[in-house]
Amino acid sequence: RASGDKKLKVGHLGTLDPIGTGVLPLSVGKATKLFALMTDKVKVYRSDFIFGTQTDTLDITGKVVSQNTMSVTLAQAQMVAAGFCRQYMQLPPDYSAISIGGKRAYDLAREGKAVRLTPRKVDIIDCRCVAEVEHNRFTFEITCSAGTYIRSLCRDMAQALGTVGCMAAIRRLQSGIFTDKGAVTLDVFEKDPLSYVLSMSDALREYPKLLIDEQDGMRFRNGLRINTRADDGMYTLYCGEQLLALVELAAGEVKSLVRLYVN
Repeated sequence: RASGDKKLKVGHLGTLDPIGTGVLPLSVGKATKLFALMTDKVKVYRSDFIFGTQTDTLDITGKVVSQNTMSVTLAQAQMVAAGFCRQYMQLPPDYSAISIGGKRAYDLAREGKAVRLTPRKVDIIDCRCVAEVEHNRFTFEITCSAGTYIRSLCRDMAQALGTVGCMAAIRRLQSGIFTDKGAVTLDVFEKDPLSYVLSMSDALREYPKLLIDEQDGMRFRNGLRINTRADDGMYTLYCGEQLLALVELAAGEVKSLVRLYVN
Protein backbone atom coordinates (compact mmCIF):
# COMPACT_ATOMS: atom_id res chain seq x y z
CA ARG A 1 0.00 0.00 0.00
CA ALA A 2 2.85 2.37 0.81
CA SER A 3 4.27 1.93 -2.69
CA GLY A 4 1.04 3.00 -4.36
CA ASP A 5 1.33 0.04 -6.77
CA LYS A 6 -1.46 -2.49 -6.19
CA LYS A 7 0.19 -5.04 -8.51
CA LEU A 8 3.56 -4.95 -6.77
CA LYS A 9 4.58 -8.28 -5.23
CA VAL A 10 5.73 -8.09 -1.61
CA GLY A 11 6.67 -10.99 0.63
CA HIS A 12 8.18 -11.33 4.10
CA LEU A 13 11.28 -13.43 4.64
CA GLY A 14 10.44 -15.51 7.70
CA THR A 15 7.57 -15.28 10.19
CA LEU A 16 7.93 -13.98 13.73
CA ASP A 17 6.18 -15.36 16.80
CA PRO A 18 3.02 -13.43 17.78
CA ILE A 19 4.90 -11.93 20.77
CA GLY A 20 8.05 -11.39 18.70
CA THR A 21 9.75 -8.13 17.79
CA GLY A 22 12.83 -7.31 15.74
CA VAL A 23 13.93 -7.45 12.14
CA LEU A 24 11.62 -8.76 9.43
CA PRO A 25 13.06 -8.39 5.90
CA LEU A 26 10.57 -7.80 3.09
CA SER A 27 11.20 -8.64 -0.57
CA VAL A 28 9.68 -6.46 -3.27
CA GLY A 29 9.12 -7.07 -6.99
CA LYS A 30 11.74 -9.30 -8.64
CA ALA A 31 13.39 -9.78 -5.25
CA THR A 32 10.54 -12.12 -4.26
CA LYS A 33 12.38 -14.68 -6.41
CA LEU A 34 15.01 -14.74 -3.67
CA PHE A 35 12.51 -15.96 -1.07
CA ALA A 36 13.87 -19.50 -0.65
CA LEU A 37 17.46 -18.30 -0.65
CA MET A 38 17.00 -15.44 1.82
CA THR A 39 14.84 -17.36 4.30
CA ASP A 40 17.41 -20.15 4.58
CA LYS A 41 19.83 -17.97 6.54
CA VAL A 42 21.26 -17.94 10.04
CA LYS A 43 19.09 -16.14 12.58
CA VAL A 44 20.06 -14.44 15.87
CA TYR A 45 17.57 -14.03 18.71
CA ARG A 46 17.41 -12.63 22.23
CA SER A 47 14.75 -14.46 24.22
CA ASP A 48 13.52 -14.76 27.80
CA PHE A 49 12.69 -18.23 29.13
CA ILE A 50 10.64 -18.91 32.24
CA PHE A 51 11.37 -22.23 33.93
CA GLY A 52 8.72 -23.92 36.07
CA THR A 53 5.70 -23.28 33.83
CA GLN A 54 4.75 -24.82 30.48
CA THR A 55 1.84 -23.81 28.24
CA ASP A 56 0.17 -25.44 25.26
CA THR A 57 1.69 -22.84 22.92
CA LEU A 58 5.11 -22.99 24.66
CA ASP A 59 4.95 -19.22 25.27
CA ILE A 60 3.27 -17.00 27.86
CA THR A 61 0.19 -16.45 25.69
CA GLY A 62 -0.94 -20.05 26.06
CA LYS A 63 -2.86 -22.12 28.58
CA VAL A 64 -0.79 -23.51 31.45
CA VAL A 65 -0.51 -27.29 31.11
CA SER A 66 2.31 -28.11 33.54
CA GLN A 67 4.13 -26.55 36.49
CA ASN A 68 7.20 -27.43 38.53
CA THR A 69 8.51 -25.84 41.74
CA MET A 70 12.18 -26.52 40.95
CA SER A 71 14.44 -23.45 41.18
CA VAL A 72 16.98 -22.92 38.39
CA THR A 73 20.18 -21.03 39.14
CA LEU A 74 22.11 -18.77 36.76
CA ALA A 75 24.94 -21.31 36.68
CA GLN A 76 22.51 -24.07 35.67
CA ALA A 77 20.97 -21.88 32.95
CA GLN A 78 24.45 -21.11 31.58
CA MET A 79 25.41 -24.79 31.68
CA VAL A 80 22.33 -26.01 29.85
CA ALA A 81 22.72 -23.27 27.22
CA ALA A 82 26.28 -24.37 26.49
CA GLY A 83 25.09 -27.97 26.19
CA PHE A 84 22.70 -27.05 23.38
CA CYS A 85 25.39 -25.56 21.11
CA ARG A 86 25.03 -28.42 18.65
CA GLN A 87 22.84 -29.99 16.02
CA TYR A 88 19.87 -31.94 17.30
CA MET A 89 16.48 -33.25 16.23
CA GLN A 90 13.89 -30.71 17.36
CA LEU A 91 10.13 -31.26 17.55
CA PRO A 92 8.28 -28.10 16.40
CA PRO A 93 5.47 -26.70 18.58
CA ASP A 94 1.90 -27.78 17.87
CA TYR A 95 1.13 -24.07 17.56
CA SER A 96 3.33 -23.39 14.54
CA ALA A 97 2.86 -22.31 10.92
CA ILE A 98 3.86 -25.71 9.54
CA SER A 99 1.39 -26.96 6.92
CA ILE A 100 -0.33 -30.30 7.57
CA GLY A 101 -2.60 -31.50 4.79
CA GLY A 102 -3.08 -27.95 3.56
CA LYS A 103 -3.86 -26.49 6.99
CA ARG A 104 -1.59 -24.68 9.44
CA ALA A 105 -0.68 -26.66 12.52
CA TYR A 106 -1.83 -23.80 14.78
CA ASP A 107 -5.29 -23.86 13.18
CA LEU A 108 -5.61 -27.58 13.85
CA ALA A 109 -4.40 -27.11 17.43
CA ARG A 110 -6.91 -24.31 18.04
CA GLU A 111 -9.66 -26.60 16.77
CA GLY A 112 -8.61 -29.22 19.30
CA LYS A 113 -7.49 -31.65 16.61
CA ALA A 114 -4.46 -33.90 16.90
CA VAL A 115 -1.27 -32.39 15.49
CA ARG A 116 1.36 -34.86 14.36
CA LEU A 117 4.67 -33.17 13.62
CA THR A 118 8.00 -34.87 13.09
CA PRO A 119 11.34 -33.77 14.56
CA ARG A 120 13.70 -31.94 12.21
CA LYS A 121 17.42 -31.29 12.41
CA VAL A 122 18.34 -27.81 13.62
CA ASP A 123 21.71 -26.28 14.31
CA ILE A 124 22.21 -24.20 17.45
CA ILE A 125 25.40 -22.42 16.45
CA ASP A 126 25.71 -20.43 19.68
CA CYS A 127 23.58 -20.27 22.81
CA ARG A 128 24.40 -18.24 25.89
CA CYS A 129 22.53 -17.27 29.03
CA VAL A 130 23.35 -13.56 29.36
CA ALA A 131 21.21 -12.48 32.32
CA GLU A 132 19.00 -13.59 35.18
CA VAL A 133 15.93 -11.34 34.99
CA GLU A 134 14.20 -12.65 38.10
CA HIS A 135 13.62 -15.95 39.85
CA ASN A 136 13.47 -18.70 37.18
CA ARG A 137 13.46 -16.18 34.32
CA PHE A 138 16.60 -15.85 32.18
CA THR A 139 17.65 -14.06 29.00
CA PHE A 140 19.39 -16.08 26.28
CA GLU A 141 21.11 -15.02 23.07
CA ILE A 142 20.83 -17.68 20.39
CA THR A 143 22.38 -18.01 16.94
CA CYS A 144 20.71 -20.79 14.98
CA SER A 145 19.86 -22.24 11.60
CA ALA A 146 16.68 -21.39 9.73
CA GLY A 147 13.75 -23.50 10.87
CA THR A 148 14.71 -23.47 14.55
CA TYR A 149 11.82 -22.88 16.96
CA ILE A 150 12.99 -20.94 20.01
CA ARG A 151 9.88 -22.02 21.91
CA SER A 152 10.86 -25.65 21.32
CA LEU A 153 14.41 -24.89 22.42
CA CYS A 154 13.01 -23.49 25.67
CA ARG A 155 10.98 -26.66 26.22
CA ASP A 156 13.99 -28.87 25.49
CA MET A 157 16.31 -26.89 27.76
CA ALA A 158 13.78 -27.13 30.56
CA GLN A 159 13.55 -30.91 30.10
CA ALA A 160 17.34 -31.14 30.25
CA LEU A 161 17.20 -29.30 33.57
CA GLY A 162 14.50 -31.61 34.91
CA THR A 163 11.72 -29.04 34.83
CA VAL A 164 9.32 -27.37 32.36
CA GLY A 165 9.46 -24.01 30.66
CA CYS A 166 7.92 -21.49 28.28
CA MET A 167 9.12 -18.52 26.28
CA ALA A 168 8.31 -15.10 27.75
CA ALA A 169 9.77 -12.76 25.10
CA ILE A 170 11.66 -12.93 21.82
CA ARG A 171 13.42 -10.42 19.59
CA ARG A 172 15.06 -11.26 16.26
CA LEU A 173 18.34 -9.39 16.19
CA GLN A 174 19.50 -10.66 12.81
CA SER A 175 18.21 -12.52 9.75
CA GLY A 176 21.03 -13.27 7.33
CA ILE A 177 22.75 -9.96 6.57
CA PHE A 178 19.84 -7.92 7.97
CA THR A 179 19.95 -6.67 11.57
CA ASP A 180 17.49 -4.82 13.79
CA LYS A 181 19.92 -1.89 13.89
CA GLY A 182 19.20 -1.24 10.21
CA ALA A 183 15.47 -1.78 10.51
CA VAL A 184 12.72 0.83 10.70
CA THR A 185 9.21 0.71 12.12
CA LEU A 186 6.27 0.58 9.73
CA ASP A 187 5.10 4.12 10.51
CA VAL A 188 8.56 5.51 9.66
CA PHE A 189 8.74 3.41 6.49
CA GLU A 190 5.36 4.62 5.22
CA LYS A 191 6.50 8.27 5.29
CA ASP A 192 9.19 7.68 2.64
CA PRO A 193 9.23 4.04 1.44
CA LEU A 194 11.79 4.37 -1.36
CA SER A 195 14.50 5.69 0.94
CA TYR A 196 14.52 2.36 2.82
CA VAL A 197 14.49 -0.03 -0.14
CA LEU A 198 17.77 -1.84 -0.76
CA SER A 199 18.84 -3.03 -4.19
CA MET A 200 19.16 -6.75 -4.90
CA SER A 201 22.90 -6.13 -5.31
CA ASP A 202 22.99 -4.92 -1.69
CA ALA A 203 20.95 -7.88 -0.50
CA LEU A 204 23.30 -10.32 -2.27
CA ARG A 205 26.56 -8.62 -1.32
CA GLU A 206 27.79 -11.67 0.56
CA TYR A 207 28.28 -13.45 -2.78
CA PRO A 208 31.29 -12.61 -5.00
CA LYS A 209 30.64 -11.01 -8.38
CA LEU A 210 31.21 -12.87 -11.64
CA LEU A 211 31.51 -10.47 -14.58
CA ILE A 212 30.85 -11.57 -18.18
CA ASP A 213 31.05 -9.67 -21.45
CA GLU A 214 28.14 -8.61 -23.65
CA GLN A 215 28.45 -11.64 -25.92
CA ASP A 216 28.19 -14.10 -23.04
CA GLY A 217 25.49 -11.92 -21.53
CA MET A 218 23.41 -12.34 -24.67
CA ARG A 219 24.01 -16.10 -24.65
CA PHE A 220 22.95 -16.30 -21.01
CA ARG A 221 19.76 -14.29 -21.61
CA ASN A 222 18.90 -16.66 -24.46
CA GLY A 223 19.31 -19.70 -22.22
CA LEU A 224 22.56 -20.88 -23.81
CA ARG A 225 25.46 -22.42 -21.92
CA ILE A 226 28.36 -20.20 -20.94
CA ASN A 227 31.70 -21.10 -19.38
CA THR A 228 34.17 -19.06 -17.41
CA ARG A 229 37.36 -19.45 -15.44
CA ALA A 230 36.69 -19.05 -11.73
CA ASP A 231 36.61 -21.18 -8.62
CA ASP A 232 33.55 -23.34 -7.99
CA GLY A 233 30.89 -21.71 -5.84
CA MET A 234 27.94 -19.32 -5.85
CA TYR A 235 28.19 -15.91 -7.52
CA THR A 236 26.13 -12.92 -8.55
CA LEU A 237 26.38 -12.76 -12.34
CA TYR A 238 26.82 -9.34 -13.92
CA CYS A 239 27.01 -8.13 -17.51
CA GLY A 240 28.39 -4.64 -17.16
CA GLU A 241 26.36 -2.97 -14.40
CA GLN A 242 23.33 -5.25 -14.87
CA LEU A 243 22.68 -7.98 -12.31
CA LEU A 244 21.54 -11.01 -14.30
CA ALA A 245 21.25 -13.84 -11.83
CA LEU A 246 22.49 -15.71 -8.83
CA VAL A 247 24.46 -18.60 -10.28
CA GLU A 248 26.48 -21.63 -9.28
CA LEU A 249 29.79 -22.29 -10.99
CA ALA A 250 30.95 -25.91 -11.25
CA ALA A 251 33.85 -27.11 -13.38
CA GLY A 252 33.81 -23.85 -15.33
CA GLU A 253 30.12 -24.10 -16.29
CA VAL A 254 27.64 -21.47 -15.11
CA LYS A 255 24.33 -22.79 -13.82
CA SER A 256 21.54 -20.29 -13.14
CA LEU A 257 19.90 -20.58 -9.71
CA VAL A 258 17.72 -17.46 -9.73
CA ARG A 259 17.27 -15.23 -12.80
CA LEU A 260 16.89 -11.61 -11.76
CA TYR A 261 16.83 -9.64 -15.01
CA VAL A 262 13.93 -8.41 -17.13
CA ASN A 263 14.09 -9.15 -20.87
